[in-house]
Amino acid sequence: MKQYSTYPVIDILEAAFCAYRTNGNTIVRESMFDLEAVGEEKVLTKIPNVQLIDEHLENKSLLKITDDDRDYASMAIQTIDHDRTIKLLRGVNTSEFADNLIKEGKEEQSNKIKLLLWVPEIFFSISEREQFEQAIANSNFVGKIGEKMTVNVEVIRKKYLPKLSCWVVTTKNKDNNVIQWFTSKDECTVSGKYYGVVSKLEENPYFSPQGTKITMLNRVKLLDK
Repeated sequence: MKQYSTYPVIDILEAAFCAYRTNGNTIVRESMFDLEAVGEEKVLTKIPNVQLIDEHLENKSLLKITDDDRDYASMAIQTIDHDRTIKLLRGVNTSEFADNLIKEGKEEQSNKIKLLLWVPEIFFSISEREQFEQAIANSNFVGKIGEKMTVNVEVIRKKYLPKLSCWVVTTKNKDNNVIQWFTSKDECTVSGKYYGVVSKLEENPYFSPQGTKITMLNRVKLLDK
C-alpha cells in the first residue's frame, strides 16, 4: 500500500474538491476507460480521485484549482463538524468514519489523502439536505384527493429505487408546497409543467422537519420543460 507524503490539510482539501468536480461530482476509485474507443490503445476517461489529488500535491499537475474549490475547502470541515454536533444534540449516533474525518480535517498537516478525499461528497450532501429542508419547511397541501391538476414545479430531490425500478421525485411549486410522485419515466424527473391526479395528502414523518405536508400525485405526465 502506497505511503503518501504529508501536506497542509487545506491543500489536500482544495485538491479534493477540484478532483471531485473534475470527475463529475463523484468519487472515482478505479481508472475508467472508453470501452468504445477504436484501436488497441485504451482511452483513459477518468482518473481516481486519490491519484488526481496525490499527483497535484506532488507536482501541481492534472488539476486546476478554482476559487470555488478554495471556498468550499475553507468551510467544509466546520460545516461537517456542525452537522455532527446537531446530530449528537438530537441523540443521533455518528459514525467513527465521520469522527476520524473531522479530527483529521482539523489538523494542520496530514498524509491521509484517502480519508480526506471524501470531504466534498459529505459536504455537498449536507448542503443539499439543508437546502431541501429549507425549501419544504412551510409546505401546505395542494388540491384534494382525486382532483386533477396541472402545476409548474421545481425538482428539489430525486432518488432511484432499484427494488421498485422507479424514481421517487420530490418537487415544490411556486408557493414552496411539496408535491411528490413515483415514476419509471426519466422524462418525469425534471423541473417543468406537469399533469397529475392527487392520490394522497400526508404529513410525512420521515422528512425533516417532521410532519412536512406532502401532496402525492399519480398518473403524472410531463407537459412542458
